[in-house]
Amino acid sequence: MLSFLRTSSNSTSDSLMGLSPSRFGWSFLLAWVFCVFYLGTIDCRFLIEPALHSKSLPFLTQLIVSGLPVFASIATIGYAIAIEPRMGEIADRPRMRVVSPLIASIGTVVYFLPLPDSTWALPVFIAASMATGIGSGFMWLLWGSFYSRIPQDHTEVLAPASAAIAALLTLASSAMSGWVGIAFVASFPIISGMSLEWALRNAPRKGADQNKHHRNEPSAAHVLRSMGRTVLGILVACVFVCLSGGFLDADPYIRPETPVNQASILMALVFTMALTAVAVVGPRRISISFFYRWMCPALVLGFASVILLPDPFGSIVAFITSISARFAFCLITQMFFARFAESGKATATQSFGWGWIGVHLGDFIGVFLLLMLQNFPIGNLGGFENVAAGCIVVLVFATMFVLDDGTSFRTQNPSAENAPSIITPSKKSEELTTARPGDNANESIGRNSDAQAEQRTPLQDAEEPAADQKEQAGNDASFEEAILSISKTFRLTPRETEVFSLLARGRSIPYIRDELVISRETAATHAKHIYAKLDVHSRQELIDLVAKH
Repeated sequence: MLSFLRTSSNSTSDSLMGLSPSRFGWSFLLAWVFCVFYLGTIDCRFLIEPALHSKSLPFLTQLIVSGLPVFASIATIGYAIAIEPRMGEIADRPRMRVVSPLIASIGTVVYFLPLPDSTWALPVFIAASMATGIGSGFMWLLWGSFYSRIPQDHTEVLAPASAAIAALLTLASSAMSGWVGIAFVASFPIISGMSLEWALRNAPRKGADQNKHHRNEPSAAHVLRSMGRTVLGILVACVFVCLSGGFLDADPYIRPETPVNQASILMALVFTMALTAVAVVGPRRISISFFYRWMCPALVLGFASVILLPDPFGSIVAFITSISARFAFCLITQMFFARFAESGKATATQSFGWGWIGVHLGDFIGVFLLLMLQNFPIGNLGGFENVAAGCIVVLVFATMFVLDDGTSFRTQNPSAENAPSIITPSKKSEELTTARPGDNANESIGRNSDAQAEQRTPLQDAEEPAADQKEQAGNDASFEEAILSISKTFRLTPRETEVFSLLARGRSIPYIRDELVISRETAATHAKHIYAKLDVHSRQELIDLVAKH
C-alpha cells in the first residue's frame, strides 16, 4: 500500500560486529591526501625540481604551480556532477573504480622520477599534478557514494575509525624516507581502491528500481541553492585553516620539521575523536554549523598564540590547531554529506561534489593569501601579529554568518517550507499531507532533464507530475492516518509518536537523533518502548503493522 515504507527497511539489518575490513579503506585515501598535500610527510613537490617553487619565480607562476592539483580535482568533480544525469553515478562504473586509484598512485610516483635535466621539470610536474588531482577527485566521490549507501550508524563507526587509522598511517609515513617512504605512500590509493571495490559489492544501491534512479534526482543547481551557506562555510573554513598553518613559515612550500608534524597528527587525532564523540552521542546535528562551533575557538587559539607567544612557539601552536581542525573537518563532512545524500535530498555525487569543490576553492584562496604575504611586504600591516589579529576578527564574523543560516539543505518548495514533517497526535491528518522530501524515495524532483531526454510533449510534462503529486499526497495521507490510528490504539506518547513515524519510514536511530535533536540514548529508549507497546520485534514487523492499516 505504501511503497515508501520499505525504502530503508534494511537500514539496520547489518550488524556492526560484522563490518568488513574493506569498509575502512577510506582511511588510506585520507592518509594519502595528508601525506602528499597537507602535511608533506613525503616531499613530493620538492624532489622533482625545487626551482619550480623558488621565490624568484613570478607571483602568477607560483600561483599556477600551487593550484594545479586543486584545479584538476575541481574540474574532475565538476565533470562528474555534470555528466551524472546522463551517465549515472560513477561508482556504478567498474572502470572508474579501477582507473582512479591507479592514476593517483602513478601521479605520486611521477613526482619523484629522476630527470635528465631541468627542462623536463615543468611538464613532468604538470603531469603528476593532473594525475593526483584527477585521481583524488574521483576517489572522494567514489567513497562518498559508498558512505551514502550504508546505514548512518555504520557511518558513525566507520568514519571515525578510518580517521584514526589514517592518523596512524600518516604518523608512520613521517618516520620513513627515500623510496621506502615513496612506495609506502604511493600504495595508499591502490589499497583504498581495492577496499572500495570490495566494499561497494556488499553495499548495493538503495531503492528498488536502480534503473530509474536518475529520474528522481534534483538538479545540481537546485542542490547547490538548497545548501544555503554551507558550501560557502566550507570554503571559508578551509581558507582560515590554510592561513593558520601558514604562520609556521612564510613559504607555504617548506614543510615543518618532522617532530612538529608528529605532534600535530597526535593532537589532530585527539581533537577529532573528541568532536566525534560529542556529535555521535550527544543531542547534536552533524553539520557544518556544529563543526564551526568547535573550529572557531580552536583557530582563534592558534591565531592568538601567534600574537602572544614568541616565535616559533606561537606559529607551532597555530600549525597544530590548523591540522587538528582540518582533520576533524574531513571527518565531520564525510558523515554530514553521507547523511544528506542518504536522506534523498541529493545524490552522493552532488552532495560530496559540491562540498569538495568548496574545500578545494578554500585551499586555493588560502594558498593565494599566503603567497601574497610571502611575495609582498607586510610592513604596512604591522607584521604577522596584526595579520593574526585581523584573521581572528574576520573568522568570528564568518562564524556568525554561517551559524545564522536557517536555510541549509532545505530542498522543499517555498510553498511547502512551513509544512509539518513529524506527525504528532494533536495534529489533524488532513493537515499533514506534506512530508520531508528525503522521507520518500519516490518523490518527483527535477523532471525537466528527463523530459528533454525522452522528447516528451509539454502536455505530458504538465500532466505526469500532477498525477504523481496527487498519488503522493494520497500515500502520505494514508501513512499519516495509519500512524495516528496506531499511536492512539497503543497509547503512544507524543514524543513516541514522532519517533514511531520516523521508524516506520525506515529511519535509523542516528537519523532520528539528528532529526529530533535528542541524544542517541534517548532515541534508542523511545524505540525500545515503542517496540514493547506494539509487541513487535523487528523493524520489518513494525513497517508491516503500519502497512496493514
